[in-house]
Amino acid sequence: MQSFFFLLPILARTTWSTSASCPSATWSQVGRTVVGGIQGNAINQLHYPVGLFIDPNDCLFIADSRNDRVIKVEQGASIGTVVASKLHTPTDVSVDKQGNLYIVDLSTSEGSSGRVTYWINGSNTNILDAFEQLDAIVFDTKEEYFYVTQRSNGGIIRYKKDGTGEHTIIGNFGEGSALFQLDQPWDVAIDASGVIYIADSGNNRVIKWPMNATEGILIGGGNNYGNRTDQLAAPRGVFVDHLGTVYVADTYNDRIIRIPVGSKTGTIIVGGHGRAIVQSLVSISRMTSTHQTSSTVSLYHEDRNEFIGNKCLANSNPTRRSLSNIIRYSDILNYVGFILRSHSLFYCSFPKVAT
Repeated sequence: MQSFFFLLPILARTTWSTSASCPSATWSQVGRTVVGGIQGNAINQLHYPVGLFIDPNDCLFIADSRNDRVIKVEQGASIGTVVASKLHTPTDVSVDKQGNLYIVDLSTSEGSSGRVTYWINGSNTNILDAFEQLDAIVFDTKEEYFYVTQRSNGGIIRYKKDGTGEHTIIGNFGEGSALFQLDQPWDVAIDASGVIYIADSGNNRVIKWPMNATEGILIGGGNNYGNRTDQLAAPRGVFVDHLGTVYVADTYNDRIIRIPVGSKTGTIIVGGHGRAIVQSLVSISRMTSTHQTSSTVSLYHEDRNEFIGNKCLANSNPTRRSLSNIIRYSDILNYVGFILRSHSLFYCSFPKVAT
């Protein structure tokens, strides 16, 4: 059973938030299902949703990968509309300020691997054939360039908005564990200064890559696969707020880690309890955003084993807003996607495949 869940906001938001993040906000460990929960191809169903994007109007866009489509869900709705179809396992979606969609496909009808298509008013144009496995796509804050992750060869590649001007940011030295190399980068985030943050899944770490740098800086994990707070287990999601606080979807530890500026050790804000008691405890791999009300921050999660959703509340107050001024983020991570934006938490999730 696959599920997609999102927050029903209490406050309408039409502009990007500029309030400060609260680095010490705490989260309770219960939640409830809001949307989804049944695998299928009906308009109210999803099948392996792996990429998310929320626009300034709080419309949610979902890369519904196994249904080969992108769904748009209006704020407060439980049923979406198909805005892009006849895709080939889409893994991520990003939307520019004009409302145009940029969609990453895992493959093409011709059998090649990795492309980006541009959609406007229901019509699409193929703007990039990468011939590599692409996962995430994210714009810089000025929307002059977009960046994609090439998981199959450890690369982060930048393109102009029309798909031209390819520039390899990371990946000239192949896959590896050195700080100038990556191993299965699943996700990428970019701050307002152009610094790139990467969920380097195969190396169990998160690194940041300043502009014009020749190697990255370790900011989390990198101490082998493990469940200590200075360790990560195949992270597949990353987000950085405007204060430099980094949030990591620590995939196989089923938790969200928050790493303050200047620290390489994180704190667990959600999850980390394993899957044996998930009916009452969160067991997720990727979050999306937080919603600020007058007195609480709401978080939504899914129990991937029992498929029992609950509603999580963060202890907060109006002067200590959590996870605000979020840029944009998305993709899969141990089969959960997350985006952080404007006080609202969204994420999609589906169960781990039995091996």
